[in-house]
Amino acid sequence: MVDFPTDLVEQGTKFLTSDFTVMSEITKFKEAKENELSQYHFTLGMFYRNHYDLWDSKKVFYEDEDRIFTVHPDDVSMYFVREFHEQLTEDNFVKI
Repeated sequence: MVDFPTDLVEQGTKFLTSDFTVMSEITKFKEAKENELSQYHFTLGMFYRNHYDLWDSKKVFYEDEDRIFTVHPDDVSMYFVREFHEQLTEDNFVKI
């Protein structure tokens, strides 16, 4: 079992600013609706899959509070994308 990553926002922000190199990508991501987040599967999602080594078969299980993930790495990375989006859009999040 692997601990739930605590640096999703930090790593996601680094990815969006370094790989896209355009601050407008963060704004675009922040303003995306929940049903539009799948468009980040091959960008931010791929980054999370690679950065957190989600393809490693020993890291199939993830736990976050009372939730346990025993799912495909694609599903886990999309959960991370949604979690990052939620944290980015919270009122108490530092505005970028």
